[in-house]
Amino acid sequence: MTQPTPVVDYTSRDYPAILDDLLALIPFFSPKWTSRSSSDFGIVLLELFAYASDGLHYYADRVANEAFITTATKRSSVLKIAQLLDYTPTPAAASQVSLSFTNTSATDGVVPARTAVMTVSGSLGIDVPVVFETSAAVTVLAGQIAAVLANEGRTVALEAVGVSDGTARQSMQLFQVPVIGGTISVFVNEGNLAQWDYAPHLLDNSGTSKVFGLVTNESGVVSIIFGDNVNGKAPDAGSPIFVTYRVGGGQRGNVPPNTITKIIDPVPAGLTVNNIAGANGGADAEDTDSIRENAPRSLQTLNRAVSLVDYSDLAVTFPGIAKARAISTTGTSVSMYVAPFGGGGVETGGADTAPFGSLKAALLTFLDQRKAINATVTLLSPTYVPINIEVTVQALPRYRQDRVQASCGVALANLLAFNNVIFGDFVTLSDMHASLLPVDGVSYIEVTLLDRGVGTGKTGVQLAENEIPTLGVLSVIVVGGLI
Repeated sequence: MTQPTPVVDYTSRDYPAILDDLLALIPFFSPKWTSRSSSDFGIVLLELFAYASDGLHYYADRVANEAFITTATKRSSVLKIAQLLDYTPTPAAASQVSLSFTNTSATDGVVPARTAVMTVSGSLGIDVPVVFETSAAVTVLAGQIAAVLANEGRTVALEAVGVSDGTARQSMQLFQVPVIGGTISVFVNEGNLAQWDYAPHLLDNSGTSKVFGLVTNESGVVSIIFGDNVNGKAPDAGSPIFVTYRVGGGQRGNVPPNTITKIIDPVPAGLTVNNIAGANGGADAEDTDSIRENAPRSLQTLNRAVSLVDYSDLAVTFPGIAKARAISTTGTSVSMYVAPFGGGGVETGGADTAPFGSLKAALLTFLDQRKAINATVTLLSPTYVPINIEVTVQALPRYRQDRVQASCGVALANLLAFNNVIFGDFVTLSDMHASLLPVDGVSYIEVTLLDRGVGTGKTGVQLAENEIPTLGVLSVIVVGGLI
């Protein structure tokens, strides 16, 4: 009696499982084929088929994973899903600094607005020059010193990005990257040069509204998008389009004091520049993991704040806010600690930096439009707590001590990196072991110090609701291995 053909197992998706299924089918289709040697030509063909199928299944899984924000690995996929969730990732922010211009000449000098200055390569560990532009004109009297604010980055003025063809949903790329968030101005010449307004959602506008939208791809390239004469106006055919924006941003702009000493643009002779205080407020564009975590929150709140979680979720969807924690003892008064991307935002002594103060004011306006009518919201600044760590690492034989030490230092720095910590975090001994034991060359570890600088404890550090941990004094002692 002929036996039934084995049922295909669709869960067999890797090379060994597929090959086993193919070998099991041989007696039912070719009973005389009895050889199972790897040198048999038929077996070779089956192995090749299993190999090809394994690869196809891998790509099929990758394609499926890219459709979900929790499993997507490509930044382009995460950005597209975030766009569907109506979430706008935070772009790079520029740092701000107070510059002091000194006039050693006998005549007054004028420093125009947008005068470019920069750091000098090699000064205090700065390898690549960082450029700043003054935010306003300032007159420096003879023999005097005058101060003016400057913002990191350079202005690209009236860049010609294209000519409208009159079609719907036109998209035009800006030529330079990275673009600093909130600095894009679009001008369209439909007989006369006029500025158009930025609209987060073109759907909210009529067919005559002169507005534009923005899309940023995975490489940081920004494109401006116009309407379709139903939701937002399409520029008339033949209209030249110009864009003014600023390029720069990021944490690299937070330069130390006394590093901005070179004037790029021509200014009157006898003027010198310096920054007595360091620059602050610079933050990198939101990374993929942060988008993956924050984007779904835009749906959970339904654009209103009722519970404490709603306040926190709304805050982190606001551009520039990386972390938030809301607390309350009553239903009508909410206090919320917030921190900007990249950390920082607080000067020595606890005062807000100017950029962070402006960001908090804008966030408060945003929340006031979404909270309950009788509720009040108070925004508070974070307290950054240095965590001191001392650990002894036993290296495995044939591993160099210096390399193990460097790798352990990187692992601990990553553990307490800003993106990996939260308000009220609890840093434990288990965290130390989980971070260091997977490091190549580590046999075992002994944590001899884990505290916040107030004692000699090593059981762990529990932070308060307003505190965020940072890496303080780090000592990694490596024993064993190769010297």
